[in-house]
Amino acid sequence: MIKLKDILSEAKVKTIDIWFEESRGRFYKVIINGNRAPREWSSWKDAQESLTKLLGWTIYLRSIDHDELDKAAKQLKKQGIKLTYDESMDVS
Repeated sequence: MIKLKDILSEAKVKTIDIWFEESRGRFYKVIINGNRAPREWSSWKDAQESLTKLLGWTIYLRSIDHDELDKAAKQLKKQGIKLTYDESMDVS
């Protein structure tokens, strides 16, 4: 399994896709580079911590925040990382 420090040091993250529940806007999952996220990104707390490290500022992922995620996407784009998010995951 790839560790976060390896991902960061080797610049392997090219895409981050964050999914939120459609009905409540709560964090659901993260996909990294089109694959299941490593353990460092698996829960909302882990994903929040990992994304915070990439950004250099604290971002909250328990619930969707369009403004913060748009800001993060713009910053990450400058680093060569595409961040997308969607709240269309129906977990019922």
